[in-house]
Amino acid sequence: YIRATDNAGNNAYFKSNLFVFDNIAPDHIDIVNNASSDSYRKNYDISISAADTNGIYTGSSIKNIKFKWSDSTTHDTNLTTVWTTYSSGINYDNSEVTGVKYLHVVAEDIAGNIWYNTFLYTFDYESPNINVVSSDLTGSHKSITSRVEVSDIHNNISVFKYIWRVDIIEN
Repeated sequence: YIRATDNAGNNAYFKSNLFVFDNIAPDHIDIVNNASSDSYRKNYDISISAADTNGIYTGSSIKNIKFKWSDSTTHDTNLTTVWTTYSSGINYDNSEVTGVKYLHVVAEDIAGNIWYNTFLYTFDYESPNINVVSSDLTGSHKSITSRVEVSDIHNNISVFKYIWRVDIIEN
């Protein structure tokens, strides 16, 4: 309320609007994936949401959500040039990426308070390696000895199958 009184004793009153002071950042960012982010995958479908439930506003007071991918756990605080504004789901499918990537997410409320979170994702676009080591295959033999070695850069072999086939060559 505001009151003004002049020298003659006349009063004027004014009731102002409600002012809300918010210096509390949004309190959480939620991520929904198509799979566990700690298992190696070729791609991820990701949805992001944020909440500002500090009790001051009813409804959403999130101004925007931004994200960026990085090789580092450290996020960049320059929000104007290197971050992408989130509007709907993200499909991260990049055949150039193998290994760990970090999804940095920032939520900003309408008062300008900012909250960051970082999420780890693991990608694997590299095929397993197969190495067959056999005994001497020159000439005729009753039997041979072979060893099959299968490896993966991420120790991520889910299926290992083999079949022996005998081909008879006739002259």
